[in-house]
Amino acid sequence: MTDLEKFIELYRSVGANIKVEHKKDTGLQIIYLTTWDNYKNDLFDGYPGCYSTITFDKDGKFVIQGFWDD
Repeated sequence: MTDLEKFIELYRSVGANIKVEHKKDTGLQIIYLTTWDNYKNDLFDGYPGCYSTITFDKDGKFVIQGFWDD
């Protein structure tokens, strides 16, 4: 099981339906944890414009997690 699959399984186990974006140009796969409308999930909370990204390489290996303020 890849790191990406583990993250997805963890979030789904608590009822969070997350989306994974696949970047064709870099091969990276990114999970967005945010309250933005296009990625909205009622289980995530925070100030408007704040979000977190969890990035994995093309093989699903964890690369980095970022915390951002838009």
